[in-house]
Amino acid sequence: MIALDLTYMLETEWYWAFPAAGKQNQVIVISKFLEYQPGIMQAKSFSLETIRGITPFSAPKPYTMLEFQLGPQSPTLQQLQAVRDRWPHAELIAQSFDKGHLSVRIQTDLEQTKISGELPRMDLTKLPLHHWRYRQKIGMDQAQLMIRALKEGVLLIKMAGAFDVQGVLPKLPVTWTFDPVEIIHHLEDLRKSTEGFESQEITRLVQREELPLQTEMMGEVDPIVLADALTHYLLTHYAVPVPLGKQPAGALLEWKDNLTDIGQQTIDLRHNHPVRRLFYLSLQMLEEIKKELNLHGIEQLVTTTIVDPIPTGFQRLEINHPFYSIPKSVLQIGVKLTAAPVLPWRPQAITETLIFERKNQHVYAVLKFSASEDLAYELEPFVILKTKNTSQRLTGTKRSLTSKEVHLDITDFPFESINISCAPSLFELGDVNLSLANQQETIIESIGLDQEEPYLSLGYLPQDQEKYYLQVHITNTTTGLEATTELDGSADRHLTLADFPAYGFQKLDIHLDFMDTKTPVVLELVSTGKPKSQEHITTLVFTPEKSRQQWEWFSDRIDQAGYQYRRLGAHTQLSRPEGSNTTDWSEPLDYTQHHLTLTV
Repeated sequence: MIALDLTYMLETEWYWAFPAAGKQNQVIVISKFLEYQPGIMQAKSFSLETIRGITPFSAPKPYTMLEFQLGPQSPTLQQLQAVRDRWPHAELIAQSFDKGHLSVRIQTDLEQTKISGELPRMDLTKLPLHHWRYRQKIGMDQAQLMIRALKEGVLLIKMAGAFDVQGVLPKLPVTWTFDPVEIIHHLEDLRKSTEGFESQEITRLVQREELPLQTEMMGEVDPIVLADALTHYLLTHYAVPVPLGKQPAGALLEWKDNLTDIGQQTIDLRHNHPVRRLFYLSLQMLEEIKKELNLHGIEQLVTTTIVDPIPTGFQRLEINHPFYSIPKSVLQIGVKLTAAPVLPWRPQAITETLIFERKNQHVYAVLKFSASEDLAYELEPFVILKTKNTSQRLTGTKRSLTSKEVHLDITDFPFESINISCAPSLFELGDVNLSLANQQETIIESIGLDQEEPYLSLGYLPQDQEKYYLQVHITNTTTGLEATTELDGSADRHLTLADFPAYGFQKLDIHLDFMDTKTPVVLELVSTGKPKSQEHITTLVFTPEKSRQQWEWFSDRIDQAGYQYRRLGAHTQLSRPEGSNTTDWSEPLDYTQHHLTLTV
């Protein structure tokens, strides 16, 4: 995760924006809103599935599965104009939400009947938001109210997310001396009055100089920036977010438990201090559910599955697995169900193998037990992986179970996988192919992506992920384009133009050795492939006193990036007169040549 430079924050109605710490040519944009987003392989964003028996008295007892996929709302180009106005040449990067938690609270309000409940908090550290598909069983009363509210367009579902983002405090000519426990006691009224407090309340108290701390100023400082810096420091070390279910309104914080006497501390802001910045996102439920209804219709969002009756002695098992898309190189994946004989009621053993299918996260098995025995069986996950020259069958940990419904996690299966998605801008250039290799050989041969299916998962043997490399190859027979890049294969990837080193901002250090002359020299430089016109040419003037300069340019190609230069001669000859002092353009030089030395 890229750290934020908290010195320069831009806040609008739709997002926050910060420069990346130490990288002023990159700006991180953090959305303020969540929205329903299609899952991998274009799974529906929101659905309610009721599962029941053929009659009200038949098994299983009716229940409803609520399922949805969330993601940060993407600002429009018009909304991002404020960022472009402040940082016109910066690269905009959307923040990846892979820290913190997402809290979800369901509340329906129809004809003065209220049913609400707190769902388990999602840990985004274990699984980032863009790979999390939420599935939760809810009661039939609550489901019926939600379905009626959906049909009438008045469903209220309150959702909020608290996300941790790493930042860096601004360097300021200030030192603080304070006892954190004294400050917390000073703010005790905030906790007593609201069961929590907002970070802005600390900021306002600092600006009014109402906190017990000594401040030594060694220069002029914006009081708003100073108050914000102290707020971030206190919240990073001594506060935690209040769970959504405890909040009366808004996004609140509370002090950590068991804070003891820490003693006085002196904080010198002339040095960098890493801090945690909490951002809170909300879901505009009414607008989002209207979009889903217009896109799919109520019939696709709300469905019913009727389970056929089972004769006595037969047990119907439901196995839920996480593989909506079966990873590439996986030949077969599933579970093996076994039950040892139980004498005298059942002398034969039970063995059943269930194979998972693409786009179906539920599989069912009907096992024939005797009517006199309790349900008990063993489940063993397995996977058959295709390697370069052969295939291998791997098994996970065998478990003893007594439940008719099983929810499996990706960690239950004995292989590693990474999820890959591709930006539309790469498909515009040509065909996109991926392969996975280690230091010795290619593990997964070339696999293609296309715009209709721009995501895939790659599965491989459980070894050290650091030894794997993802190779991306783009070709276009019409334009002659051919570009390759090699990336770390240890984590999920969203491929963009920036993954190719030839694309983006390039730098060149130029040194002119004047020897015995003192005559100024003019150099013209242009990016390879650009017209040699005033619009694209950069002119630099060198003197013996200014013999070293740096030139930065932007390359919009992924296959090659280079430059050309020519010397114009004396500083007085900027009109480019013909003569011996003006040279021809050099041969194209590659962008990897970061240093250029010329002798005058």
